[in-house]
Amino acid sequence: MKLIIRGRASGKTTELIKISSDTGRYILARSNSHARSIYEIAKRNNINIPYPVTAEEVVNHHLDGSSIKRDGLIVDEALSVLEGILGIQINAATISITD
Repeated sequence: MKLIIRGRASGKTTELIKISSDTGRYILARSNSHARSIYEIAKRNNINIPYPVTAEEVVNHHLDGSSIKRDGLIVDEALSVLEGILGIQINAATISITD
């Protein structure tokens, strides 16, 4: 797993968009507006990606039978997505890196 950790407005999402374009994998966004924003960034940069999916779609099993189950996801703003799924603020977290 690749982790991209940088400050705001430093190109993290654009880097994920390039990964999505190269691999064909979907980007997971917190909300519909976040998904739309990611897609618009890709369009502005002339990068073709699958339309991002939302945390709600994953939680409600709207992706069953899709390539996402097989190929996995790319997550933009992972902490925000997790907070959205849980409905609570995350104050601290750890990440174990796996190859």
